[in-house]
Amino acid sequence: MGVVKAGVSARDLAMSSYHNTGAFATGGRSSVIGPSVELRFPFGLGIEVDALYRHVNHPSGSAWEIPILAKFRVPVRESVTPYVVGGGSFQRNNRLRAFQVGPSETVSGLVFGGGVEAKMGIIRLAPEIRYTLDGRL
Repeated sequence: MGVVKAGVSARDLAMSSYHNTGAFATGGRSSVIGPSVELRFPFGLGIEVDALYRHVNHPSGSAWEIPILAKFRVPVRESVTPYVVGGGSFQRNNRLRAFQVGPSETVSGLVFGGGVEAKMGIIRLAPEIRYTLDGRL
């Protein structure tokens, strides 16, 4: 099943308020958006692959993140299903420097998260929280 994922980065929201000290700026663009494809298996198991894009003003101009996740759904009721996700992520940052394009950086890391999927007719809403532990730490 293919869908579009959209959300905000909690790190960007927190760092936007920290910008007054000159540490980091997102320019108010903390949104993340991109396509998502999921292959479902029996017993609530699945594999999800996303291609998420984020525009950032500093230190990089944009970033693409490709998480590859295993998903497990716990059926509770027909219309509401909690789930957990875990897997790996690859992020490519395109660094921009004053008047010239600098080298790109690729970072890999681990992803953990969970959420609840609610079915409302043909519409599915799935609010989710993810944490990416990247290789820069």
